[in-house]
Amino acid sequence: MKISRAPFRITLGGGGTDLAEGGYCIAAAIDKYVTIAVTESFDDKYVLRYSENERVARPADIQHRIFRAAIERLDIQPGIEISSTADIPAGTGLGSSGAFTVALLRALLPDASRPELARIACELDIGKQDQHAAVYGGVHAFDFAYRQMQPLETSLDRTMALYYTGRRHSSEGELAGQKFERNMRNELDTLKALTENDVDLLGRCITEQWESKLARQPSDFHNLVEAHIDRARHYGARGGKLVGSGGGGFILIVGDGDYVADFMKTQGLLRVPFRFDHIGVTQIV
Repeated sequence: MKISRAPFRITLGGGGTDLAEGGYCIAAAIDKYVTIAVTESFDDKYVLRYSENERVARPADIQHRIFRAAIERLDIQPGIEISSTADIPAGTGLGSSGAFTVALLRALLPDASRPELARIACELDIGKQDQHAAVYGGVHAFDFAYRQMQPLETSLDRTMALYYTGRRHSSEGELAGQKFERNMRNELDTLKALTENDVDLLGRCITEQWESKLARQPSDFHNLVEAHIDRARHYGARGGKLVGSGGGGFILIVGDGDYVADFMKTQGLLRVPFRFDHIGVTQIV
């Protein structure tokens, strides 16, 4: 048996630009994971266990998009059973498909280098930041146009928390038709905030990112998120935003505290504390 895991991520700057050619983002891996277990099957089939169960004879018959793509890409033969579990539900803006893809590839390619895993993962799934964050862990500024990544040392995860809105979404559906432009001033301020552990500046940067998303994607749900963030700031938070493509998922709060947590609880939002993951994809067994 082979068991691997890869971390989810939060985007701290530049989200969405990685969908275009090149792109830039600041992403942090967190200590919530997708875990994949691979073992031999007792018959000549592909046995796949996730939120659904599949038992098929041919790769073309596999319904799960990433399972099918990986098995076809790597020419994996039948007689294999693969199971997936996750700490966080899919469709919540934390890069679940990227983490799933990377964990799956690590289990199927135990000897592959991290750059090779990142390259193949980007071939199998859309975007780049989720896959790279899952592979390398830590906090990085990724400049995909120049194929560069800058590791960032920060302890600001101690000031943050995620709050689950109870809604899931389709990233592809939310991103369809959107155009993302870089805000280089915000990116530079975000880098400064992280490296100097400036929670006030990071809160302002995150809130500015959220206000841009709200203007780009107005909706009743996003107006409700805006109200939650506004009240959280009243109770001491430095800022916040909805993580991911929009339409559901988690609110990231910078400057979290007891008063913020108590207020969010009255709104029915589940608090999920986290710390940054500094390891990235790992083969456990």
